[in-house]
Amino acid sequence: MPWYSAAAQGRARVGRYFLAREFASPDGADRLYLDPRLPELLDDLCEALGSRLIVLSGYRTPAYNRRLTGVPAGPHTQGRAVDLAAEGRAPADIARALAALCRSRGAPLRVSSAEGWCCHLELPPGRTSGARQLNMRK
Repeated sequence: MPWYSAAAQGRARVGRYFLAREFASPDGADRLYLDPRLPELLDDLCEALGSRLIVLSGYRTPAYNRRLTGVPAGPHTQGRAVDLAAEGRAPADIARALAALCRSRGAPLRVSSAEGWCCHLELPPGRTSGARQLNMRK
């Protein structure tokens, strides 16, 4: 899995619309992991929505993930998940656009929704395209 130094490469462009630092762990860790499929999918989602996406949570260190969720491992710790928002768009709008994008690519997708403030996107391990789970989180 590719990694970046938030300090040295934080301004490096990943995809067309994102910088590496947007995916950095909130606990200030320098190293961040990022599945290279994620920025590509997010770029396509930006274009489908016609909106800039805001990464609320990308990579998380195991220690930070444990504080947040109670478990040290998960897709965020592997650079395969992101929590998103888009200005002027509800999480359900993001979810619908992503579901349509994944269907058009023939990618497997599960959708669950709840009243929430962001859209959670999780890529499956080792696949070349698509999303395994799409979930609006509180």
